[in-house]
Amino acid sequence: MKWAKITSLCLTTLALFLSGCATDNGDSVGLNIGPQISSFFDSKSEAVVDENKIKLDVIIPVFDPGLSEEGSNYEEEGIWPELRRAEANRFAFMLKKAMENTEAFGAVRVTPDHTATGDLYVLGKIIESDGDDVEIEIKVVDISGRHWFTRSFDHDVDSSYYKSIRNKGKDPYTPMFEEAANRVALELEDYENTQFEKITRIAEVRFGVNMSEDAFSKMLTIKNGVATLISFPSEDDPMLNRTRAVRVRDQIFVDDLQETYRAFNVQMEPSYLVWQE
Repeated sequence: MKWAKITSLCLTTLALFLSGCATDNGDSVGLNIGPQISSFFDSKSEAVVDENKIKLDVIIPVFDPGLSEEGSNYEEEGIWPELRRAEANRFAFMLKKAMENTEAFGAVRVTPDHTATGDLYVLGKIIESDGDDVEIEIKVVDISGRHWFTRSFDHDVDSSYYKSIRNKGKDPYTPMFEEAANRVALELEDYENTQFEKITRIAEVRFGVNMSEDAFSKMLTIKNGVATLISFPSEDDPMLNRTRAVRVRDQIFVDDLQETYRAFNVQMEPSYLVWQE
């Protein structure tokens, strides 16, 4: 029984270790466009990586665990809150690995929330996860605030999956994350390099505004929650170079954080795979 297996997971301490990372990302973007199930598009299409295009850096905040309001009967819903919060961290890390494997992006980083600076943000929410069926919602938005798409991805684990020795030690949810990563990579094909250049410059200016509003705020206009670049400093601008130096240190800190998420994922994996069975 799954509930009996849950007690052996010892995930409560692990979940609390990163409990501050399990945040609700659903309200972080002004646009709320209804999701489409993944079968509405051709999931078999493989993204083609254009090596001549700028590669965008991606931020994946820890997933929204999808827990309903306080007072809900989680047991009746088949949800163990601490496990779901742990999954919120694990799912973000699994999507990170899947997106890295496409080789279509720059640095892909998991972060506690969406306040870190990046070019592209992939906001995830767990809709269902019970070991047999899993569904997530993915919302993609760039640093300008422009909404790319919102989709649902799901996967049903075949009853024969756990019987094959070839699948030992593998996460049966992996195909769903690969599909989601491929879908984001496919979206890149609709953009030109000039658009990517604007996105990366907006990322630099927005980071600069955080350091010196007076120096950078006039370089952007914001309308309906979307930022538009109206100017950009020269490459030898002292303030730009100072902000770039600070941003490098900021990225190093976030890069170091990736080891924390990796270690958390490794530590919970053996017991989690047992629970999935």
